[in-house]
Amino acid sequence: MSAILFDQIGNQFKEVQETLALPFGHIDYWNWDLDGIKLIHGITRFKTKSVMPFSDQSDDINLHFNLRGRYLLDYKEVGQSFDIAARQHNIMYSRGINVAMTNQDTKAEVFEIRFRKDVFLYLAEHGNPSLQRFADDILRGEGRVFSPQWAAMPLAIWQLIQQITHCQFTGGMKRLFLLSKSIELLVLQAESIYADQEKPNSSSLSAMDQEKLQEAKRFVENRLHQPPSLAEVAKAVSLNEYKLKKGFKQLFQQTVYGYLTQLRLEKAYLLLQAGELTASEIAYQLGYSSPQHFHTAFKKKFGTAPKSISKS
Repeated sequence: MSAILFDQIGNQFKEVQETLALPFGHIDYWNWDLDGIKLIHGITRFKTKSVMPFSDQSDDINLHFNLRGRYLLDYKEVGQSFDIAARQHNIMYSRGINVAMTNQDTKAEVFEIRFRKDVFLYLAEHGNPSLQRFADDILRGEGRVFSPQWAAMPLAIWQLIQQITHCQFTGGMKRLFLLSKSIELLVLQAESIYADQEKPNSSSLSAMDQEKLQEAKRFVENRLHQPPSLAEVAKAVSLNEYKLKKGFKQLFQQTVYGYLTQLRLEKAYLLLQAGELTASEIAYQLGYSSPQHFHTAFKKKFGTAPKSISKS
């Protein structure tokens, strides 16, 4: 990494981990401050549907990753509201931020990286054309989101966030690890969104069909323990199977079964890291017909056996 970048970031490193009790529930909160880059991981458990306001007068650029749960985000500085589903991401900027989050599920998990403006602009100078245009808008003080449509999160981004949140290093090595992974995550996110923006817009889906497909996506996310058939999903969202298959692939760039498989294996990965269940117990909890079937699917996805992830 460039010496100029290290000079901009500084040498401080602070870690905070706490649980905050709130009227609508509680938040398990982790914050790593690298003196120029902040990493934030929050898991919120809601008692009821609630509005959670947040304001900050900093001039940071926010890499936002929604890992779990669906919520509505009212972003006053850019004059827009967003319906953000699980495993979607974007980059946001405004001079100060005043947002309100309304949960649609009982649990939400969010990961963010906040770059101080000078650090972000230094990195964006060497980025793809879309990132450079975003940096130009920041220099002009224009508040906006990087992509008008919140992007689906590729597996590589999800895995990188898991590496960060489960980092076992301490002290200076942890600071160096988080610094390198923060920059890597910016690269992956910018390239992922840029690739989506460069795709020809050939969508022929109506607004109603897109809403039904989003509903199908949420239906699948809530049935990991009891995977539904294609016919069940189609019936639940009032689409025929042909339109469901074709539309899902068109809108999310993967099949219904492929998305379901991805979610189940990602969930298995987290459960293995927690170390509270065996691989066989996880396999049955997630609806696999046998531990052998789970082992084969896991190794195909992550390139390693389940037992290599487990802490036990």
